[in-house]
Amino acid sequence: MKLLMENFRKYLKEVELETPASPDEEPVELPKVSYSSVMLSDPSDINIKNILDGNPEFTKKVSTPHMTINLGELDTSRGWDLGAPVSLNVVSWGKSDKAIALKVELPPGTTVENPIPHITLATTKEGKPVDSNQIEEWDNEFKFEVKGTVEETRHKEAPKKKKPPREKKAVDPETMFLAMSRNPKLTTDFILGKIEQATGIKYGKDDIEAWKSKT
Repeated sequence: MKLLMENFRKYLKEVELETPASPDEEPVELPKVSYSSVMLSDPSDINIKNILDGNPEFTKKVSTPHMTINLGELDTSRGWDLGAPVSLNVVSWGKSDKAIALKVELPPGTTVENPIPHITLATTKEGKPVDSNQIEEWDNEFKFEVKGTVEETRHKEAPKKKKPPREKKAVDPETMFLAMSRNPKLTTDFILGKIEQATGIKYGKDDIEAWKSKT
């Protein structure tokens, strides 16, 4: 009996997997992955605060400090697992004229794209986080541990602005009739049909006589 129930559950799962989505359901397209990284759990770490306090020229703090693993979706061949908690050992910090960052030691068996694994903390007013790749000196030894999680960050797409609908101009049937009737090739019935399409109102011969009497 137990084996029978297990086989029945397995059958239900297979049917569920093979059942196509409803034609009324539109597939949800997620934004593309921008980069994969170890995202810090506590950017307000006291050690980070002390470093930034000692370098007040870097006024633009990075809102989501992270150590980049690779651009795009996570490259699992580098030894990282998506969603896994990670501890990184900070060994020093360095700065350029535009950015300040922490240099970290990678866990055994892992690699990253950047030649020097680091976490950008802040930049000057003119700087960008990518400017930390230009840091050449990491002589400020400062050892502590930071914790984070392996995550994929997707592009933030700005919502598309909808154009306001164009206001339809009111059609004057009399003006439309008089203008179209100048063309001798257009029959009265054809012109009345076009006026009905434009106004949603059906006009007749009495209306035509009234319009003609005004000219």
